[in-house]
Amino acid sequence: MAGQSLADIGARVLKVERPPIGEPMGAGNFHAWQHQQMSSYFAATNRNKQSVSLDLMVDAGSDALHARLKDVDVLLNNC
Repeated sequence: MAGQSLADIGARVLKVERPPIGEPMGAGNFHAWQHQQMSSYFAATNRNKQSVSLDLMVDAGSDALHARLKDVDVLLNNC
């Protein structure tokens, strides 16, 4: 809710999700996930946010995150 509220008022929010599928709520059900659809709940709660799927346990993922941090106001970690 904090990230959603901040994004709604104009903050640049980056949400980090775990690979390979990101946030489980992104898909309304398994079949929606297979067809790259998102649930209405996910669309509503993640509006105005940027999202990236990174494995922070490897150097490449960690480096990619640090490169993006200069462009955001808020970082949300869902790993």
